[in-house]
Amino acid sequence: MKIDLEVKGESLSGFSWNALSAASDSLLRLAVGIIVVRLVPPGDFGTMSTALVLVGLASFFISVGMGAAIIQRKDLQEAHIRVAITLSLISGLLVYATMWLLSPIAAGLFHDEKLSSVIRTLSIQFFCYGPYLISRSLLVRRFDFKTLFYIDLFSFLFGYGALTIYLAIRGFGVWSLVAGTVAMNLIGAFATIYYVGLSFRPLLQWEKARSLLSFGGGVSISNLLGLLNARIDYLIIARYLTPADLGFYSKALELVKFPLLKLSQVVFMPLFSCCAKNQDDQTKLKEQENAYTRAIGVARLGGLRIGTVGTPACADPVPATSAGTTGRDGETRAELSPDAAEFLIGEASRADKIVEQLNACQAVLVQDRK
Repeated sequence: MKIDLEVKGESLSGFSWNALSAASDSLLRLAVGIIVVRLVPPGDFGTMSTALVLVGLASFFISVGMGAAIIQRKDLQEAHIRVAITLSLISGLLVYATMWLLSPIAAGLFHDEKLSSVIRTLSIQFFCYGPYLISRSLLVRRFDFKTLFYIDLFSFLFGYGALTIYLAIRGFGVWSLVAGTVAMNLIGAFATIYYVGLSFRPLLQWEKARSLLSFGGGVSISNLLGLLNARIDYLIIARYLTPADLGFYSKALELVKFPLLKLSQVVFMPLFSCCAKNQDDQTKLKEQENAYTRAIGVARLGGLRIGTVGTPACADPVPATSAGTTGRDGETRAELSPDAAEFLIGEASRADKIVEQLNACQAVLVQDRK
């Protein structure tokens, strides 16, 4: 059975616009990053990275999975949206007050006197974070990834890119990073909210809130645990490294994780929106899952075929393997071709060298502490 043409078209369109967004965002961030790292001291990057981790953890208590619940809910009503906005505004105010009070404790915990004021300034975004996330989720629900692409591009160029570089040239240090981040998020929030046309009329209905939180709460807890798992190492070493050392570590970690993060962003939202739309049709869900699994496989295979010149990225994966041998069960098992095996061995050797370099850096840091 073929995938429904309308859903397939929406899915491919969402995937394409998300891929374009990820590619442009990667190039722009790389270009801006190359300029900014030459203007801002490493210690300021360490302060900013720590603040972003803490603010990111706090943001989960504002959304409580409302965005995912908006996308997933089949019979979405205006009342659901109004209740979600009301709850997000209340939680945003409470989380902002909490971060304002706890930021001096965080500064003492991580031995960074600038951290408190940076956290307080970044927390200003909490007032519009909930409505922004809901507006964005409504666009995802409509498969309007084209609009999201243009909003993200505009907000990054004129919010983060231009403002951060200008302030960094003027010598504002960490505040150039803070101002650029806040400006980018506020521009994106106002543009998205205005385009969607959200109603800010407050509404509190327990039945509607419970229906949203029953799904969104679980998603929020899962995402929070995932973020903690991904960043727990950073929170631990941040107590022992100087802001300058932490700045180097955070930028290196960002470069290592960036490709995988972008790949997950490209795939997840279109897939989640498609699954939400077809949640009652198990056949379409299975077909959609298979389609995205093939897409991810092609994307991952591209990384293993860098050495194969002139081979299209979407070509049949068979040439990357040889005929293989026959196992005990009589089935033929594919084997890596010599070129692919040589490539993987080379990548493993490079990874070993990186680990050796990191160990050497750690030894130097430990020696400096003594």
